[in-house]
Amino acid sequence: MPSLSKSFKFTVYNGIGTTATSAAVAYPLYPIGTTGTQVFTSAPETGAGYYGTTSGLHTLTVNTTPTFVGTATVQASLAVNPQETDWFDVSGVEFIYTTASPGYIEPSRVGAISGPTRTEYANFKGQFAWLRANIQVDSGAVITISYNY
Repeated sequence: MPSLSKSFKFTVYNGIGTTATSAAVAYPLYPIGTTGTQVFTSAPETGAGYYGTTSGLHTLTVNTTPTFVGTATVQASLAVNPQETDWFDVSGVEFIYTTASPGYIEPSRVGAISGPTRTEYANFKGQFAWLRANIQVDSGAVITISYNY
């Protein structure tokens, strides 16, 4: 069985006409001229159910910059080879960050990627074969979204 601790990887814009795979997503990482909320979905990663673990317990951590405004959610699939219609939101695993959230710092007071990080976690159970993360970024950056099972 491979490592039980993983970070979700996102495909991000990495210059003129190129993309890269990264655990971090910063705003703005988009083609020139694109504005507004940016939405990213990670590549699928195996969940506890893929290996038949009995507890199905997963622990998720979300690390962001203090300037991050947006949402982070986790989706799961029970399918062996999931198609887009096989994914569903994991109940109780939604992180909403606003300018009123604890730990938020105005970008003018700290660099967009520098400063302290904010870390939140959630535990959830399920015999999920696959997991993926969805993030909506309005400002700031997601440094990593990691999970253990």
